[in-house]
Amino acid sequence: MTILETFLVGLARDPERLCSFISNPENFMATCGLEPKDRELVVSGDPARIYADLHRLFQTGPAGDAALPGFFHYQKPPNRAAADLFNEHMVVVGTGIRSIGQMTTEAIAWIKKADRVPYLVNDPVAVALIRELNPKGAEPLHRFYAANKDRRQTYDVSAHENGPACAHEK
Repeated sequence: MTILETFLVGLARDPERLCSFISNPENFMATCGLEPKDRELVVSGDPARIYADLHRLFQTGPAGDAALPGFFHYQKPPNRAAADLFNEHMVVVGTGIRSIGQMTTEAIAWIKKADRVPYLVNDPVAVALIRELNPKGAEPLHRFYAANKDRRQTYDVSAHENGPACAHEK
Protein backbone atom coordinates (compact mmCIF):
# COMPACT_ATOMS: atom_id res chain seq x y z
CA MET A 1 0.00 0.00 0.00
CA THR A 2 1.31 3.49 -0.85
CA ILE A 3 1.63 6.27 1.73
CA LEU A 4 -1.38 7.98 0.13
CA GLU A 5 -3.50 4.80 0.31
CA THR A 6 -2.50 4.22 3.94
CA PHE A 7 -3.34 7.86 4.74
CA LEU A 8 -6.80 7.71 3.09
CA VAL A 9 -7.68 4.33 4.62
CA GLY A 10 -6.70 5.71 8.02
CA LEU A 11 -9.05 8.67 7.54
CA ALA A 12 -11.85 6.34 6.46
CA ARG A 13 -11.64 4.05 9.47
CA ASP A 14 -10.41 6.21 12.34
CA PRO A 15 -12.49 9.19 13.52
CA GLU A 16 -9.57 10.49 15.62
CA ARG A 17 -7.32 10.69 12.56
CA LEU A 18 -10.09 12.35 10.54
CA CYS A 19 -10.71 14.84 13.35
CA SER A 20 -7.00 15.73 13.39
CA PHE A 21 -7.07 16.12 9.61
CA ILE A 22 -10.15 18.37 9.73
CA SER A 23 -8.58 20.52 12.47
CA ASN A 24 -5.35 21.17 10.57
CA PRO A 25 -5.17 19.47 7.14
CA GLU A 26 -1.75 20.73 6.04
CA ASN A 27 0.01 19.95 9.31
CA PHE A 28 -1.62 16.53 9.62
CA MET A 29 -0.73 15.54 6.04
CA ALA A 30 2.88 16.65 6.58
CA THR A 31 3.06 14.70 9.85
CA CYS A 32 1.83 11.61 7.99
CA GLY A 33 4.61 11.97 5.42
CA LEU A 34 2.48 12.81 2.38
CA GLU A 35 4.41 14.22 -0.58
CA PRO A 36 3.37 17.75 -1.71
CA LYS A 37 1.71 16.32 -4.87
CA ASP A 38 -0.36 13.95 -2.72
CA ARG A 39 -1.31 16.79 -0.34
CA GLU A 40 -2.54 18.85 -3.30
CA LEU A 41 -4.51 15.86 -4.54
CA VAL A 42 -6.20 15.30 -1.18
CA VAL A 43 -7.03 19.00 -0.73
CA SER A 44 -8.52 19.09 -4.27
CA GLY A 45 -11.35 16.91 -3.00
CA ASP A 46 -11.77 15.48 -6.50
CA PRO A 47 -12.63 11.77 -6.06
CA ALA A 48 -12.06 10.98 -9.74
CA ARG A 49 -8.51 12.40 -9.62
CA ILE A 50 -7.80 10.59 -6.35
CA TYR A 51 -9.14 7.32 -7.74
CA ALA A 52 -7.21 7.79 -10.97
CA ASP A 53 -3.99 8.51 -9.09
CA LEU A 54 -4.43 5.52 -6.81
CA HIS A 55 -5.25 3.17 -9.68
CA ARG A 56 -3.43 4.88 -12.56
CA LEU A 57 -6.60 4.79 -14.68
CA PHE A 58 -6.71 8.46 -15.59
CA GLN A 59 -9.02 9.33 -18.49
CA THR A 60 -10.50 12.62 -19.62
CA GLY A 61 -14.16 13.40 -19.05
CA PRO A 62 -16.47 15.69 -21.07
CA ALA A 63 -15.19 18.89 -19.44
CA GLY A 64 -11.54 17.81 -19.48
CA ASP A 65 -11.87 16.65 -15.87
CA ALA A 66 -10.91 13.23 -14.59
CA ALA A 67 -13.58 10.63 -15.28
CA LEU A 68 -13.58 6.88 -14.95
CA PRO A 69 -15.63 4.37 -16.91
CA GLY A 70 -18.40 2.93 -14.75
CA PHE A 71 -18.02 5.68 -12.12
CA PHE A 72 -19.87 8.93 -11.65
CA HIS A 73 -18.42 12.08 -13.18
CA TYR A 74 -17.58 14.44 -10.35
CA GLN A 75 -17.73 18.16 -10.92
CA LYS A 76 -16.80 20.67 -8.23
CA PRO A 77 -19.20 23.57 -7.61
CA PRO A 78 -18.09 26.65 -9.59
CA ASN A 79 -15.67 29.05 -7.90
CA ARG A 80 -15.35 26.88 -4.82
CA ALA A 81 -12.28 24.89 -3.82
CA ALA A 82 -12.69 21.75 -1.74
CA ALA A 83 -10.24 23.27 0.76
CA ASP A 84 -12.90 25.92 1.56
CA LEU A 85 -14.69 23.24 3.60
CA PHE A 86 -12.08 23.65 6.32
CA ASN A 87 -12.93 27.36 6.66
CA GLU A 88 -16.70 26.91 7.03
CA HIS A 89 -18.56 28.39 9.96
CA MET A 90 -21.26 25.73 9.99
CA VAL A 91 -21.16 22.11 8.87
CA VAL A 92 -24.34 20.01 8.97
CA VAL A 93 -24.02 16.26 9.51
CA GLY A 94 -26.56 13.49 9.94
CA THR A 95 -26.68 10.71 12.50
CA GLY A 96 -28.44 8.21 10.23
CA ILE A 97 -31.82 6.66 10.84
CA ARG A 98 -30.28 4.46 13.53
CA SER A 99 -27.16 5.87 15.17
CA ILE A 100 -25.72 2.43 15.89
CA GLY A 101 -23.74 1.53 12.80
CA GLN A 102 -25.03 4.42 10.65
CA MET A 103 -23.20 7.47 12.00
CA THR A 104 -20.30 8.01 9.62
CA THR A 105 -16.68 8.47 10.54
CA GLU A 106 -16.88 11.95 9.02
CA ALA A 107 -19.93 12.91 11.11
CA ILE A 108 -18.16 11.71 14.26
CA ALA A 109 -15.04 13.74 13.42
CA TRP A 110 -17.00 16.95 12.73
CA ILE A 111 -19.04 16.54 15.94
CA LYS A 112 -15.83 16.12 17.96
CA LYS A 113 -14.18 19.16 16.34
CA ALA A 114 -17.15 21.54 16.58
CA ASP A 115 -17.30 24.42 19.03
CA ARG A 116 -21.08 23.94 19.19
CA VAL A 117 -23.28 21.00 18.25
CA PRO A 118 -26.92 22.07 18.18
CA TYR A 119 -28.86 18.84 17.69
CA LEU A 120 -32.39 17.62 17.23
CA VAL A 121 -32.63 13.84 17.24
CA ASN A 122 -35.30 11.46 18.42
CA ASP A 123 -32.94 8.56 19.13
CA PRO A 124 -31.71 8.39 22.75
CA VAL A 125 -28.58 6.52 21.64
CA ALA A 126 -27.75 9.34 19.20
CA VAL A 127 -28.27 11.90 21.98
CA ALA A 128 -25.93 9.98 24.29
CA LEU A 129 -23.34 9.60 21.52
CA ILE A 130 -23.40 13.31 20.60
CA ARG A 131 -23.03 14.25 24.28
CA GLU A 132 -20.13 11.82 24.65
CA LEU A 133 -18.37 13.02 21.48
CA ASN A 134 -18.66 16.71 22.40
CA PRO A 135 -19.79 17.18 26.01
CA LYS A 136 -19.02 20.92 26.08
CA GLY A 137 -20.62 21.78 22.73
CA ALA A 138 -23.74 19.58 22.66
CA GLU A 139 -26.89 21.75 22.69
CA PRO A 140 -30.33 20.14 22.36
CA LEU A 141 -32.85 22.03 20.21
CA HIS A 142 -35.94 20.30 21.61
CA ARG A 143 -36.79 23.38 23.68
CA PHE A 144 -37.83 25.22 20.50
CA TYR A 145 -40.56 22.69 19.64
CA ALA A 146 -44.06 22.50 21.15
CA ALA A 147 -47.37 20.92 20.27
CA ASN A 148 -49.44 23.08 17.89
CA LYS A 149 -46.59 25.58 17.46
CA ASP A 150 -46.05 26.82 13.91
CA ARG A 151 -42.89 25.25 12.48
CA ARG A 152 -41.86 28.49 10.78
CA GLN A 153 -41.85 30.23 14.16
CA THR A 154 -39.80 27.36 15.62
CA TYR A 155 -37.24 27.64 12.80
CA ASP A 156 -37.01 31.44 13.12
CA VAL A 157 -36.44 31.35 16.89
CA SER A 158 -33.93 28.50 16.58
CA ALA A 159 -32.00 30.30 13.82
CA HIS A 160 -31.99 33.56 15.80
CA GLU A 161 -30.73 31.92 19.01
CA ASN A 162 -28.12 29.82 17.20
CA GLY A 163 -26.45 32.84 15.60
CA PRO A 164 -25.72 34.15 12.13
CA ALA A 165 -24.43 30.79 10.88
CA CYS A 166 -27.95 29.40 11.17
CA ALA A 167 -29.85 32.48 9.99
CA HIS A 168 -31.66 32.43 6.66
CA GLU A 169 -32.61 35.21 4.27
CA LYS A 170 -36.24 36.27 4.14
